[in-house]
Parts: sequence; structure tokens; C-alpha cells
Amino acid sequence: MKLTLFLKPTTLKILLATFVFVLFVPFIHYDTGIRCFQAPCPSGAYGSVVMWLVKSAHLYIYRISLIIMGVGMVLSYIFSCGTVYTAEKIIRK
Repeated sequence: MKLTLFLKPTTLKILLATFVFVLFVPFIHYDTGIRCFQAPCPSGAYGSVVMWLVKSAHLYIYRISLIIMGVGMVLSYIFSCGTVYTAEKIIRK
């Protein structure tokens, strides 16, 4: 199989990559809501979009890591390409 055919975007690959990205790529550094009296205090954490949304609607975002987000997008797409390729190979047998 050629690499261009493997990486060719399809609707299924894009949807699967988006799903994996939203669930698993931790690029949002947000406030966890933990308050303590002694240092170090773990008041911030990295998480995915789903983790941030599930925690609470009013947690503050400290920063969004563009490097982690970019690498996560690329790896999510490569993962989805491999998954679709494997599924097609199994179905054809």
C-alpha cells in the first residue's frame, strides 16, 4: 500500500481522528478547583476537551498548548488511518 493512499483523507478517518483528539489529547491546562494551605498545591492540570468540560463549566483555562495540540492532531489522524486500514483489511477477508 502506498503512503498517499494510506493518508488520503476520508470522512470516516476525519471523524475518527476528531473523536480521538477530543477524548484523549491533553492540550488544555486548566484550574482543577483544588485549594490547599500547603505548597506545592496541585491547582492546575492538563486535560482533553472532554476532561475540561466534565470537571465544571466555570473552571478557568490557564493556557492552551499549541505544540501538544498540533502533535495530538497529527497522531490522532495517523491513528485513525491505521484503524480504518486495519478494519478494511479485516472486512475484506
